Amino acid sequence: MQDSKTSYLIIAKEKPKINKRKTRQAIFLSYALSRKKISQNSIAQKLGVTHQAVNSVIWGIRTSARIQQEIAKAIGFASWDDAMAYIPVFEAHFNEICKGGDL
Repeated sequence: MQDSKTSYLIIAKEKPKINKRKTRQAIFLSYALSRKKISQNSIAQKLGVTHQAVNSVIWGIRTSARIQQEIAKAIGFASWDDAMAYIPVFEAHFNEICKGGDL
C-alpha cells in the first residue's frame, strides 16, 4: 500500500492534457470580446445564464447553440461556424503583429 506522499508524487508527475484546439478557440474569443469591450458577464445577463456557462462555451467545455450564436454575433460574425473558421486568420495576423513588435 502506498502512503499519501508517494501517491502525491505519482499524481504530480502526470502532465495535464491540453486541448490545443479549445485553447486556440478560447484565446481568439476572449481577445475578440475584449476588443469589442464586451464582457462574458454581459452576454450571460442578456441570455439569462451564468458567466460560468458563457466561459464554459468559450473554452469548449460545453456547447450551447444559443450562447455560441450570441458570442458570434457579439464579435461580428453571422454564425459560430464563421467565427471558428476565422481562427487561423486571426492567428496569422496576431503572429505577424508579434514578430513586428507592434503589439
